[in-house]
Amino acid sequence: MRPMFFVLAALSSAVVTPTQTTHVVGPGALPQINAALAVAAPGDVVLVMPGTYEPFTVTGPVTIRAAAPGTVLVNVASGGPSVLWSSTVTLASSQAVHLVDLTIRVLSISGGTTTLDGCTVTGYQFWGLTAVTVQAGTVHLQGCALNGSVGSFGGGAGLVAGNATVTAIDSTFAGANVGSPLDGPGAGVAISLQGSQFHGSRVTGQGGAGGAFAYPPRAALQATNSTVWISDSTLTGGTAPGGIQACPLLATSGRFERCTLVPASPCSVGIPGGPLLAVHRVAPMHSPGLLALEFQTDANGFVAVYVSTALGRLMLPGLEQPIFLDPANVFPLAFLLADPVGHAAGSWNIPAGLVDATFWFQGVSGPTFPLQLSPVVGGVVR
Repeated sequence: MRPMFFVLAALSSAVVTPTQTTHVVGPGALPQINAALAVAAPGDVVLVMPGTYEPFTVTGPVTIRAAAPGTVLVNVASGGPSVLWSSTVTLASSQAVHLVDLTIRVLSISGGTTTLDGCTVTGYQFWGLTAVTVQAGTVHLQGCALNGSVGSFGGGAGLVAGNATVTAIDSTFAGANVGSPLDGPGAGVAISLQGSQFHGSRVTGQGGAGGAFAYPPRAALQATNSTVWISDSTLTGGTAPGGIQACPLLATSGRFERCTLVPASPCSVGIPGGPLLAVHRVAPMHSPGLLALEFQTDANGFVAVYVSTALGRLMLPGLEQPIFLDPANVFPLAFLLADPVGHAAGSWNIPAGLVDATFWFQGVSGPTFPLQLSPVVGGVVR
């Protein structure tokens, strides 16, 4: 435990600075999240008290965190019968936004890096919108639920990603039931990818149910011109009248490992099984508190764990997946040995005084090249 304490204590000065300001939103403070964003400087924190709020528009690097999980709803807003406003994140490639413990109705992301931790995102029922849409950005999900909605204008997906990179751990995705002539590409699919990468660990995906005749059920994960690495997950295809069930996983590039696929046959997955490194965060980080991580790898294998205060993206020869830690300030944290069933675990103390700091962890393992990396884990300290 001592190495973790000293590593985080040494790194904290780079994260928690005297210039970081917390802007409170709620009764007796700023009325809306956008009001806080209007005065926030890069790196500031927007702390949201319990309540229901208008959609936000983020264009710079900030943290938006609910004061308590499950108490903040960021709603959609209507500008008329055919106009809907929803929350958006639009970033430059070097910027990062952290969304923590929020419930959001409809979220669109473009560019940069966005992390969602402990968030629930749903489509809006009347419009049947997808919960989260990502275009040309990087998104990291931890402990989240993304649920498409059924509406008059079709069924939404849980996640639609185009030319994007997505990692997800301990998260659930659900596509809405389909049954409208207006259902578009990705409708009803839990996770729909186009020209993207998806790296998932301990993910649950449920494809939307279909209707009679022209409305077939949908896959849990459908990837077009995309690469998928998914492990220790359960994917279930949607059903339709007559006992029809969609194939749960449709992909042509990548790998899956230790997954439950329903139905298992007669579907053809399209990608091979093979070694992958999974990670599970037992609970969000608190200061003071304990960080516990569990990895799943090869029997009697090793897991090297690294830590950084910031996120990045780097591909190196000999690694199959991207490094998501900032290479400018990454440190080795621990070397874990797996047991005969491939389970490796570590826990470390988090010192006091690190609330709203960010720490990110990634594991690497494998007896041969290319080595396997886990999805990134960690996040904002509560």
